[in-house]
Amino acid sequence: MDFKCCRLRTKNVNKELICSQCCDNYHIKCIFPNKDEVPNRRSMSSWLCSGCSEQTDIAMPQVSPSQQNVTIKKNTANSKEDIISISKEELRSIVKEEINAAFSNINCTLLELKSEVTDLQNNVKFLSAKYDTVMEKINCLDNKAKKINTLELEVSDLRGQLKSIEGNIEKQEQWGRRSNIEIIGLPEKNGENLMNALSKLATYAKCPFNPQTDIDFVTRVAHLNKDLKKPKPVIVRFLARYKKDEFLSRLREFKDIKASDIGYSENTSRIYFNEHLTSCKKMLLNKVKKLAVEKQYKYVWVKNFSILARKTDSSTAIHISSEDDLKKLV
Repeated sequence: MDFKCCRLRTKNVNKELICSQCCDNYHIKCIFPNKDEVPNRRSMSSWLCSGCSEQTDIAMPQVSPSQQNVTIKKNTANSKEDIISISKEELRSIVKEEINAAFSNINCTLLELKSEVTDLQNNVKFLSAKYDTVMEKINCLDNKAKKINTLELEVSDLRGQLKSIEGNIEKQEQWGRRSNIEIIGLPEKNGENLMNALSKLATYAKCPFNPQTDIDFVTRVAHLNKDLKKPKPVIVRFLARYKKDEFLSRLREFKDIKASDIGYSENTSRIYFNEHLTSCKKMLLNKVKKLAVEKQYKYVWVKNFSILARKTDSSTAIHISSEDDLKKLV
C-alpha cells in the first residue's frame, strides 16, 4: 500500500489516517509525531489532507509545525459561535432568574425584618409603658418610704417621750412610797390585828413607837402572782419619813427575826423588812439578784429606793437604776 506521507509501504505505523476527500493514505505518526496532538476518532473520520484542505479552504488551526498537514471542517467555528450565542442567552436567563430569586429572598427577608422590627417596636412600647408604671410605683414607694422614715422619727420621739413620762410616773409613784415599809413573811390569820403585831415588832427591836402618832395606816396587799400561797405582804405607812427610816434601820439590825419572836408560837419562818418598791423596781431588783449570782457578786441591797450591788467587801458599790445599768455588772 502506498502512503503519501513517506516512502514506507508498510501498514500500522501507529495506524493509518485516510483523507475523507481524496482517500489517500497517511501514517498517523508522520502527520502527528506528538502523541498529544493525535485527534480523536471522530475528528479522524472527517480529516482532510493539506491538498484537499487548500482546495476547500477549510483548515484546522496550526498548533505546531507538524499540524500543517491536519485540517478540520470550517463549520466547526460556526457551531462554536452558536454554542457561545446560546450560552449567553442561557446565562442571561440564569442571571435573571438568580437575580429575581435573590430579590425574592431579599423581599422575604425584608418582610421578616419588618415584622421583627414591628414586634420590637411593640415590645419597646410595652416596656416603656411598664417602665412608666414601675417608675410611678417606685415614686409612690419612695414617698411612702419618706413618710415611714418621718413616722419612725416621730415614733422614736414619742417613745422617748413615753419613756420619760413612764420614768416620771415611776419616780412619783416611788416618791409616794417614801414613807412606807414592806414586811414579808408575817403570818396571816383571820381577825388579825396588824397594829398590835407592829407594836410587838417595835418592842422586840427596842424602837420607840407610838401607833397613834407614828402610823398613817397598815394593811396587807395582794401578791403580783395570785397563785403564790405565801402570806400577803404588809405595808406600813408612817406619818414621818424619818420615823420610818429609824424603824426600818432598827429592824434590819435583827437579821433573823422569826414569827415566833413576836407571838406566833411554833412558827419559825423568817420575817423580812424592805423599802416599799414599785412593781418595776421589784422586777429590776430580781434581775439584779439573778445576774449578781451569775457574776459572783457578794452584796445586793436597796437604800433610799436605789438598788446597789457590790462584788467584794472592798469594791465600789454599783448603782442600778434601769435595765441598761445591768451591763455594769461584769
